[in-house]
Amino acid sequence: MILSRYHIVTLFTAASVIVCASQHAHAQNQIASNDRARTSFRANGTLMINGQDVFPIGVRIEGEGKEFAKIKDVGFNTLLTSGAVDATFYDEATKHNLWVIGGHYDWAHFESLSKGNRHNVDFYAGDLQGLKKAFSYGNQSDMGPLEVLETYDHYPTVIGWNTTEEPLAKFVEPLETMYEVFKANSPDHLVVTLLTHPNWFHTFKHAGDVTIVDVYPYRGKNSLPAILTYDYVRRAVEETGKPVWLMPQMYHGSYFSKDPADELTLSQIRQASYLGLIGGAKGIIFYSYYAYESLGGKTGNADEILTQRWANMTEAVQEIKKVSPLVCEGRPIDLHLSWTGEGGQGAGLVPVQTYEYYGEYYIMVANVSPYPVTASVKSKSRANPIGFELSVFTGEEDITLTTATDVDHPATITVQPNGQGVVRFTRLPLRP
Repeated sequence: MILSRYHIVTLFTAASVIVCASQHAHAQNQIASNDRARTSFRANGTLMINGQDVFPIGVRIEGEGKEFAKIKDVGFNTLLTSGAVDATFYDEATKHNLWVIGGHYDWAHFESLSKGNRHNVDFYAGDLQGLKKAFSYGNQSDMGPLEVLETYDHYPTVIGWNTTEEPLAKFVEPLETMYEVFKANSPDHLVVTLLTHPNWFHTFKHAGDVTIVDVYPYRGKNSLPAILTYDYVRRAVEETGKPVWLMPQMYHGSYFSKDPADELTLSQIRQASYLGLIGGAKGIIFYSYYAYESLGGKTGNADEILTQRWANMTEAVQEIKKVSPLVCEGRPIDLHLSWTGEGGQGAGLVPVQTYEYYGEYYIMVANVSPYPVTASVKSKSRANPIGFELSVFTGEEDITLTTATDVDHPATITVQPNGQGVVRFTRLPLRP
């Protein structure tokens, strides 16, 4: 029973999951009061809970005492908590139909220490300092992995466990060991790992069922290219061969730039979400709730600022929920659209994913360039030369369409600078 020596618990939670199928919308987010949640995955990476396809979308949350009702009203279904939580938290999560993924990212670190460092892990001084800090934080030191499983794994709101956060490559063996510990004791619950370094995605592919990729490019004057979100998620999907979820930032750029004026915008929230979905993400968990309960250095009227942040997040989450059935159930196809930039020049990389869904086509697109990009939509059918009627499914302010008049004047899609959304293609009827 060496495992009982792991002395840390931070409970990460993932709350209520969106039922992907539109025909099941009336039943979404219902958690049976006595039934154990059982998880699995479809071949395309879609999460299943108790036999239903679901799309997890949520927020990381620190500690207890949060406003579950507000979180639910925004549309979040997943809470990723960091901090000490107890049975009250699980009870509240169940009451508000929120799923939970529990766990502590330092468990694997302690697995190394508890066995006399037999894995030959070379700890930096900062590693040890971080472990000491974790030991002293709240009651996280009260329970190890097995104790947590015995105490909370039976809750109907629990769907899985997390064992790490942004680990260094030297922890791969302890993490693989922790994965086996949790799967052996709770085989029908998932295990997630949080990774941020793209060069290590393949290294940790055996350490979890789901890889959560965290990318935070919006840093004010110190911002990174937004395309990194798409690139990192795409690479994680390819290199792990397992489901990938995105953890985009929901806190303001001033965290990095120290400029109070650098507020995260609705456009940036939407851009990161679409880039992740196009890259192959099958879930989204934002980081972090604390940015929506404190100003974090920004000056101004606190009520107005926080109200606006919640309004932006609500709009973004509702839009993600609208497109989630495409991600879960749509069949990926390629319409071979060619995009052009200003003056007919090449548009560069335009991340696009097209789905066939109940006989219609849906193109999900994110323009990361500072200029508009346009694509012509030409039918490949001689019997139906105009082919399709186009409509904007999401992103009405970012996307404009023109209607085809004949084979020489096809319909067009124009996406504004840093714009994103989904265009629906409906086949035109054939007439003699």
